[in-house]
Amino acid sequence: MNKALKVMLLAGGFSKIAAMMFSPIYAIFVQDIGGGILEAGYAVALYAFVTGILMYFFGKKEDLMKEPELAIVLGYIITGLAYIGYIFVSSFVHLLLIQVLLGLASAIGSPAYDGVYSIHLSKGKAASGWGSWEMMASFITGFGALAGGLLVAVGSFSLMFFVMGCFMFIAALIIYFQPRQLL
Repeated sequence: MNKALKVMLLAGGFSKIAAMMFSPIYAIFVQDIGGGILEAGYAVALYAFVTGILMYFFGKKEDLMKEPELAIVLGYIITGLAYIGYIFVSSFVHLLLIQVLLGLASAIGSPAYDGVYSIHLSKGKAASGWGSWEMMASFITGFGALAGGLLVAVGSFSLMFFVMGCFMFIAALIIYFQPRQLL
């Protein structure tokens, strides 16, 4: 595996673990701010719709960028800020605003990440290259779920959100400080 893919997997790993910390306990957080299962469903649906609507447009723009890795960095930074923003959520309306921000961040960062990752796949080894991503994502999903539950159980949601934000900023720094000729 080439160095560019290793860097992408490292940054993607930090991003994925941050997201997976929250995933299994999302509905509990929504209940803590006065919502219920239905509100949790609305919030996740809003995120998905915003992402879906915007992703196509950002993907087309990023195809034209000289340095699409900067879109990855921007997506990671916005996501990190949104995760930290969860600390201040006190109502369902606040939650929806964070979901829109996360949808925007995903629409900016995901197409660029997939594009840059794909460029560095070795010819004839696309399946194994994406298999490396999927393997890492599976392990990180399990570890993230455990870590998130542990952070909330021994600390608080605020602690978990802070750690999630920090992981996103680390992912952004990993990509940003790579030599441009590498990615």
